[in-house]
Amino acid sequence: MITFQVHHYIKPEFVEKYKEETLANVRETVKEAGIVRFELYQDQDDPTHFSLFEMYADAAAREAHLQTQHFLRWKDVYLGEPQIYQRRGEGHNWVLVDALEPDTTMGKDAKVTLREVTKENLRAILKLKVTEYQNRFVAPNPVSIAQAHFEPKAWFRAIFADETPVGFVMMFIDPEKDEGEYYLWRYMMDARYQGKGFGRQALELVIEMVKTQYPQAKTMKLSYVPSPGSPQPFYAKLGFVDTGVEHDGEMEMQLNLVV
Repeated sequence: MITFQVHHYIKPEFVEKYKEETLANVRETVKEAGIVRFELYQDQDDPTHFSLFEMYADAAAREAHLQTQHFLRWKDVYLGEPQIYQRRGEGHNWVLVDALEPDTTMGKDAKVTLREVTKENLRAILKLKVTEYQNRFVAPNPVSIAQAHFEPKAWFRAIFADETPVGFVMMFIDPEKDEGEYYLWRYMMDARYQGKGFGRQALELVIEMVKTQYPQAKTMKLSYVPSPGSPQPFYAKLGFVDTGVEHDGEMEMQLNLVV
């Protein structure tokens, strides 16, 4: 039985070489390395994003693989640290190892709301974290909240699912600037609550807030780090489109608010 799996992101510039030189004879190689199953996937939303899944019978097999020539030869093609999952119980209950335990008690039908950050919930909001790999895409909440208190045009809210804080969102809003600026400055969902649909619902609430409170708003913008695993596909599914404009290494997206 497979009880251990490792998820790597592959650097885009190495994908073709990796497929040609490794996948051609990988079946025999990985058997010797202790890997039960080996799959390379291309993200349908982001063709530059390739993920490699290595699946092992147990953690010991994973540790043994780290010492093989197969791993040492190809370790430089991996982008960032891998995500390591371990099976818990029967079925497909996989959890991140050395990471926040996913919350399995909260169902996807929890009601999502946006609430002010107060002294009562501040500590809980400050503790919310994305996965280690996602840290490159968004600043920690303590930094965001500190910046918000020095920026008069910042609008920020905690994201709740029922009575549990699960994320944070911050806008920069300046309706008097030219045609108005409505910019999604920060947006994060705690690692324990990702994959439940809370993030999409929260962002839909933010978009509706802008439409309702600022009916003159024509567009809403954001920017993302163009790297494998970025939230670009997520934003695209909500209607944001790439503008081709770059700001300090980040790419701009825009949502049309006018029907």
